[in-house]
Amino acid sequence: MNTFIVAKQLTLRLLGKKKTWVLLFIVPSLLLSLIMGLLHFEVSGTPTIPYVDQDHSIWSEALLDSLAQSFQLVELKDAKAIEALVTERKHKAAFYIPAGYGEMIQKQASPKLRIVSLGINEAAITLQLAAEQASREWLRVAAQLEQEQAVTSDKIQAGLQRYLAFKPSFEVKEQAAKAPPNLRTAMGIFMIFILYNALNAVIVMKEDKQNMLMSRVYAAPVRAWEIAAGYYIGIVIYGTIQLIIVLLITRGIMGIPMGIGAIEQFVMLELFLCAGISIGCMLGSLIASAAHFSNMGFAFIFPASMIGGCFWPIEMMKPYMQQLSYAVPQRWALDGIELLAAGNSLSSIWLHLVVLCLFTLFFLCLGSVVLQPSAKESLR
Repeated sequence: MNTFIVAKQLTLRLLGKKKTWVLLFIVPSLLLSLIMGLLHFEVSGTPTIPYVDQDHSIWSEALLDSLAQSFQLVELKDAKAIEALVTERKHKAAFYIPAGYGEMIQKQASPKLRIVSLGINEAAITLQLAAEQASREWLRVAAQLEQEQAVTSDKIQAGLQRYLAFKPSFEVKEQAAKAPPNLRTAMGIFMIFILYNALNAVIVMKEDKQNMLMSRVYAAPVRAWEIAAGYYIGIVIYGTIQLIIVLLITRGIMGIPMGIGAIEQFVMLELFLCAGISIGCMLGSLIASAAHFSNMGFAFIFPASMIGGCFWPIEMMKPYMQQLSYAVPQRWALDGIELLAAGNSLSSIWLHLVVLCLFTLFFLCLGSVVLQPSAKESLR
């Protein structure tokens, strides 16, 4: 009972600050909406590809019909215009169909399209692969037609129609819950806010110890473990309120697609919250004063987040850094979220759940042993 009284008072004090509400709810919600909303809109749309057809043959028209199944094609007359559009970053890629494309198909020579792109991007690579695949198919059709005599445009058209009629086709249906590619980055940024608010709460705990509030509580008939548990539970409740409200704003009010179930997402973030608070309590118990902890604690957030893959994919780091990332809870939480978004269940990622729980238990036990509520905190 004493534990919950301490937890209740701490939670009310933490939520009573106006600055807390801005950093706790508004800023994380806006950032999550920006990252998930804008980037999801950019990724989910069909790429628009301008082109110039300088051949105007049956084969070039067949190529355009094939590419139109995957891209939104826009015809232009001026070859320089599409280069300007790509250079000005209005489109990610464009292409030319050179004059003589159809003649090269008829002569069984591999035609080459000119793909215009600014650097390497997904749209340009996909366009090039699709165009090369279609050209190889037209070469096979032309080789079959060469066996017939007096090949005319009507026979070419009929041969193409026969080939397309018997060509295997498939339809890719849009999944209802497709994992956005920017999910890891969005959740990584949100985890930084979770740790930031958790460490702010730990600073309040240290200030209470500095101001002898813990000692006065300890003088009452309250045991040391009840005080430590009360502070920890209060910080967990404080962080859980942040998780619930931010997820309600982003998922419910703004309707941002997360690509993962709400319950699964909450469970992973809640376990990360508990692990982060435990680490914060351990650091707060070891560092002498609240001022020193404020500097050291927040200096810990960003290096740990970088190692854990909150800002970039883990695969971009050196192999030894990838192994080192398993020492921080961010790596386990983000990997678990990605596996859940890929269709796995909570039971199938039991290892990630267990490791996060071990982070919580180990650092919480270490922090509670060193906390000593009856002792006065150093003011230096």
